[in-house]
Amino acid sequence: MKSLLKGLCLICLAFTVNANDDEFASKVSEAIFYLQDHTIDELYENIDLARSKQAVEYISLFLERRSDVSLASALYLKNIRGQALIEINGKRNHLKEEADIPAVNLAEVETALSDLEAVLANQDEPDSALYRPMAFAAEYLLNDEKRSAGYYERCARLNNIACMNVLGHRALYGLKGVSQDIKKGINLSKATYNTGTKWGCAGYYSATILVDIAYFTPYETGNSWHTWYQQAHALLPKLQKRFNKDLPCASVYGLTQEYLMYLGYGQKKPELLTQALTLEPTDTQEAFIAALQNTPDIQTPDDYFYHKTPDPVHCSLGLSLLMVAHLSKQADLIKIQQNNFTNLDEKICASTYFLAEEAGYLPEEQN
Repeated sequence: MKSLLKGLCLICLAFTVNANDDEFASKVSEAIFYLQDHTIDELYENIDLARSKQAVEYISLFLERRSDVSLASALYLKNIRGQALIEINGKRNHLKEEADIPAVNLAEVETALSDLEAVLANQDEPDSALYRPMAFAAEYLLNDEKRSAGYYERCARLNNIACMNVLGHRALYGLKGVSQDIKKGINLSKATYNTGTKWGCAGYYSATILVDIAYFTPYETGNSWHTWYQQAHALLPKLQKRFNKDLPCASVYGLTQEYLMYLGYGQKKPELLTQALTLEPTDTQEAFIAALQNTPDIQTPDDYFYHKTPDPVHCSLGLSLLMVAHLSKQADLIKIQQNNFTNLDEKICASTYFLAEEAGYLPEEQN
């Protein structure tokens, strides 16, 4: 695809430059090739900011000099420039703590969004994938969550599964500028799950999101939480083959939470904890797993659970500790972990608070 686009680019430029502009046109072509090969969709660590910025400047200069350039050529160049500027400023944002890295250039980000809006407006069938870097730029580079949410909405309406997955999760909990709409969130998550493994882990992730809603809340998802787990697990053989991994899409938190859910259901699945330990857990996660392994009877939990206090931003650990307390049915432990949980940052842990409140895990005055 990239070679095809490059060929089309050369054809466009050939029709828009004069003989005297041959050297400049060559520089512009080199800039396009460089940005496509070394900047767009590249890991930040591999992006050379100086060379990428210089390449963008050639494209900008061409667009300024050639007001008579064809619409197709202009849109092609704006597409390249827009995506490249987002990558460049994404790296700047990623390395913002380093003294020699320039700050995010807000004007460049706005130019990028304007470029990509122009491209989308002139496509008969808008390329939904362009909305993803636009949503990223609005959220993380401009700190405008509402604008980002708008891009995700437009993207999801075009049935882009990645956007549907993100929007579904945010709609469930009212996150990142997306208004809470639980029915919408459930429907988007189910639609994403129904794509199976076509979009990598998206279907699996959506099934586990529906696990949470079915387990912690009274909202109807169409299946029980354990059925959603079975649905998620049914995708694993294809995902294992695709990614050549035993535990594709898995996380330490996801596996420990699954262990706790089944424990409350009367089933012990120690293999889930063993699997979690293979995913290079943090020291905090490893200590939590060890405490679970040292708790043969959940009604007599390990001392760890009486003394562990999660940091204000350790949302998942806070919920897991609260789950253990309620499964133990020990009133003193429940009170301890309720107090600990309510010290979590409510904004950062908004989805966790929602699940705990819906499950009735918090004191009455917190519900």
